[in-house]
Amino acid sequence: MQNLSSQNLITLILFHIIRLLPNYLTLALIKKRAFTLQVNYSKIYFTLDFFKNYTNTQLSYLSDICAVDYPKRISRFEVVYNIISVPYNSTFRIKSCIHELISLNSISLLFVSANWFEREVWDLFGIYFFEHYRLRRILTDYGFFGYPLRKDFPVSGFLEVRYNEETQKVTYEPFQVNCSGRFLNSR
Repeated sequence: MQNLSSQNLITLILFHIIRLLPNYLTLALIKKRAFTLQVNYSKIYFTLDFFKNYTNTQLSYLSDICAVDYPKRISRFEVVYNIISVPYNSTFRIKSCIHELISLNSISLLFVSANWFEREVWDLFGIYFFEHYRLRRILTDYGFFGYPLRKDFPVSGFLEVRYNEETQKVTYEPFQVNCSGRFLNSR
Protein backbone atom coordinates (compact mmCIF):
# COMPACT_ATOMS: atom_id res chain seq x y z
CA MET A 1 0.00 0.00 0.00
CA GLN A 2 1.32 3.40 -0.88
CA ASN A 3 2.15 5.97 1.75
CA LEU A 4 -0.56 8.67 1.75
CA SER A 5 -0.35 12.03 3.44
CA SER A 6 -3.00 12.95 5.97
CA GLN A 7 -4.63 15.48 3.64
CA ASN A 8 -4.77 13.01 0.74
CA LEU A 9 -6.35 10.39 2.99
CA ILE A 10 -9.02 12.86 4.12
CA THR A 11 -9.73 13.79 0.50
CA LEU A 12 -10.08 10.12 -0.42
CA ILE A 13 -12.51 9.58 2.45
CA LEU A 14 -14.61 12.53 1.26
CA PHE A 15 -14.73 11.21 -2.32
CA HIS A 16 -15.71 7.81 -0.97
CA ILE A 17 -18.56 9.34 1.05
CA ILE A 18 -19.77 11.26 -2.00
CA ARG A 19 -19.83 8.01 -4.01
CA LEU A 20 -21.79 6.22 -1.28
CA LEU A 21 -24.45 8.93 -0.85
CA PRO A 22 -24.77 10.73 -4.21
CA ASN A 23 -28.49 11.54 -3.90
CA TYR A 24 -28.25 12.73 -0.29
CA LEU A 25 -25.44 15.29 -0.41
CA THR A 26 -25.78 18.70 -2.01
CA LEU A 27 -22.41 20.13 -0.89
CA ALA A 28 -19.15 18.66 0.39
CA LEU A 29 -16.11 20.59 1.68
CA ILE A 30 -12.97 19.94 3.73
CA LYS A 31 -11.33 22.60 5.87
CA LYS A 32 -8.71 21.86 8.56
CA ARG A 33 -9.63 18.19 9.00
CA ALA A 34 -13.30 19.13 9.30
CA PHE A 35 -15.77 17.77 6.80
CA THR A 36 -18.73 19.97 5.90
CA LEU A 37 -21.61 18.19 4.21
CA GLN A 38 -24.94 19.68 3.21
CA VAL A 39 -27.83 17.19 3.22
CA ASN A 40 -31.44 17.40 2.13
CA TYR A 41 -33.62 17.92 5.24
CA SER A 42 -35.80 14.88 4.51
CA LYS A 43 -32.75 12.59 4.51
CA ILE A 44 -30.99 13.88 7.62
CA TYR A 45 -31.93 10.93 9.87
CA PHE A 46 -30.76 8.30 7.41
CA THR A 47 -27.53 10.18 6.71
CA LEU A 48 -26.62 10.57 10.38
CA ASP A 49 -27.53 6.93 11.06
CA PHE A 50 -25.27 5.89 8.19
CA PHE A 51 -22.34 8.01 9.42
CA LYS A 52 -22.70 6.73 12.97
CA ASN A 53 -22.62 3.06 11.97
CA TYR A 54 -20.35 3.17 8.91
CA THR A 55 -16.90 1.69 9.61
CA ASN A 56 -14.91 4.43 7.87
CA THR A 57 -16.55 7.32 9.72
CA GLN A 58 -17.77 6.08 13.14
CA LEU A 59 -19.33 9.37 14.16
CA SER A 60 -20.11 8.43 17.72
CA TYR A 61 -20.16 11.79 19.56
CA LEU A 62 -22.69 14.52 18.79
CA SER A 63 -21.08 17.63 20.22
CA ASP A 64 -23.70 20.19 19.22
CA ILE A 65 -26.77 21.06 17.18
CA CYS A 66 -27.09 24.71 16.31
CA ALA A 67 -29.16 26.81 13.95
CA VAL A 68 -28.59 29.98 11.97
CA ASP A 69 -31.36 32.31 10.83
CA TYR A 70 -31.13 33.85 7.37
CA PRO A 71 -34.46 35.73 7.05
CA LYS A 72 -33.92 36.79 3.42
CA ARG A 73 -33.48 33.23 2.14
CA ILE A 74 -36.35 31.00 1.04
CA SER A 75 -34.96 28.22 3.25
CA ARG A 76 -34.66 30.52 6.22
CA PHE A 77 -32.91 28.26 8.73
CA GLU A 78 -29.70 26.30 8.50
CA VAL A 79 -29.45 23.54 11.11
CA VAL A 80 -25.92 22.33 11.77
CA TYR A 81 -25.00 19.02 13.41
CA ASN A 82 -21.42 18.94 14.74
CA ILE A 83 -20.33 15.32 15.14
CA ILE A 84 -16.92 13.94 16.08
CA SER A 85 -15.30 10.72 15.00
CA VAL A 86 -13.05 9.77 17.91
CA PRO A 87 -11.22 6.84 16.20
CA TYR A 88 -10.35 8.98 13.15
CA ASN A 89 -9.82 12.26 15.01
CA SER A 90 -12.02 14.21 12.62
CA THR A 91 -15.03 16.48 12.81
CA PHE A 92 -18.08 16.35 10.59
CA ARG A 93 -20.34 19.36 10.20
CA ILE A 94 -23.58 18.21 8.62
CA LYS A 95 -25.89 21.04 7.52
CA SER A 96 -29.48 21.10 6.37
CA CYS A 97 -31.46 24.10 5.15
CA ILE A 98 -35.16 24.31 5.96
CA HIS A 99 -38.09 26.68 5.64
CA GLU A 100 -39.71 27.85 8.90
CA LEU A 101 -42.80 25.66 8.32
CA ILE A 102 -40.81 22.44 7.76
CA SER A 103 -39.91 20.11 10.62
CA LEU A 104 -36.83 17.92 10.89
CA ASN A 105 -36.76 14.31 12.01
CA SER A 106 -35.46 13.96 15.54
CA ILE A 107 -32.16 12.15 15.98
CA SER A 108 -32.55 11.72 19.73
CA LEU A 109 -32.81 7.94 19.23
CA LEU A 110 -29.42 7.93 17.49
CA PHE A 111 -27.59 10.26 19.87
CA VAL A 112 -28.69 10.69 23.50
CA SER A 113 -27.22 14.20 23.66
CA ALA A 114 -29.53 15.31 20.83
CA ASN A 115 -32.42 15.40 23.29
CA TRP A 116 -31.19 18.59 24.94
CA PHE A 117 -29.84 20.18 21.75
CA GLU A 118 -33.09 19.71 19.82
CA ARG A 119 -35.10 21.17 22.69
CA GLU A 120 -32.75 24.16 22.77
CA VAL A 121 -33.11 24.76 19.01
CA TRP A 122 -36.91 24.43 19.32
CA ASP A 123 -37.02 26.88 22.24
CA LEU A 124 -34.79 29.56 20.71
CA PHE A 125 -35.57 29.26 16.98
CA GLY A 126 -38.93 27.49 16.77
CA ILE A 127 -37.64 24.66 14.56
CA TYR A 128 -39.83 21.64 15.22
CA PHE A 129 -38.32 18.16 15.49
CA PHE A 130 -40.73 15.42 14.41
CA GLU A 131 -40.95 12.37 16.71
CA HIS A 132 -39.06 14.01 19.56
CA TYR A 133 -40.52 12.48 22.70
CA ARG A 134 -40.24 15.52 25.02
CA LEU A 135 -40.02 18.66 22.92
CA ARG A 136 -40.68 21.59 25.24
CA ARG A 137 -39.25 24.92 26.30
CA ILE A 138 -36.16 24.68 28.50
CA LEU A 139 -34.48 28.10 28.44
CA THR A 140 -37.50 30.41 28.36
CA ASP A 141 -40.71 30.47 30.41
CA TYR A 142 -43.60 28.24 29.37
CA GLY A 143 -45.75 31.31 28.65
CA PHE A 144 -43.01 32.98 26.60
CA PHE A 145 -44.19 34.29 23.25
CA GLY A 146 -41.89 34.00 20.24
CA TYR A 147 -38.42 32.62 19.60
CA PRO A 148 -35.64 34.92 20.84
CA LEU A 149 -32.82 33.97 18.45
CA ARG A 150 -34.78 34.65 15.28
CA LYS A 151 -33.66 37.78 13.47
CA ASP A 152 -37.20 39.19 13.42
CA PHE A 153 -37.61 38.95 17.21
CA PRO A 154 -37.50 42.43 18.84
CA VAL A 155 -34.30 43.13 20.75
CA SER A 156 -36.19 44.29 23.82
CA GLY A 157 -38.76 41.48 23.71
CA PHE A 158 -42.51 41.79 24.14
CA LEU A 159 -42.93 41.72 27.92
CA GLU A 160 -41.12 43.18 30.89
CA VAL A 161 -40.74 40.83 33.83
CA ARG A 162 -40.28 42.34 37.27
CA TYR A 163 -40.94 41.56 40.90
CA ASN A 164 -43.81 43.58 42.42
CA GLU A 165 -43.08 44.44 46.06
CA GLU A 166 -46.73 45.20 46.91
CA THR A 167 -48.22 41.92 45.69
CA GLN A 168 -44.99 39.97 46.27
CA LYS A 169 -45.35 38.29 42.87
CA VAL A 170 -43.56 38.32 39.57
CA THR A 171 -45.53 40.45 37.10
CA TYR A 172 -45.50 40.55 33.32
CA GLU A 173 -46.19 43.92 31.70
CA PRO A 174 -46.00 45.13 28.10
CA PHE A 175 -42.55 46.49 27.39
CA GLN A 176 -42.42 50.27 26.91
CA VAL A 177 -39.38 52.22 25.79
CA ASN A 178 -39.02 55.64 27.34
CA CYS A 179 -37.15 57.97 25.00
CA SER A 180 -37.90 61.25 26.75
CA GLY A 181 -34.24 61.90 27.58
CA ARG A 182 -33.06 61.46 24.00
CA PHE A 183 -32.77 64.14 21.40
CA LEU A 184 -33.08 62.50 18.01
CA ASN A 185 -32.26 64.31 14.79
CA SER A 186 -31.12 67.43 16.62
CA ARG A 187 -28.15 69.12 15.03
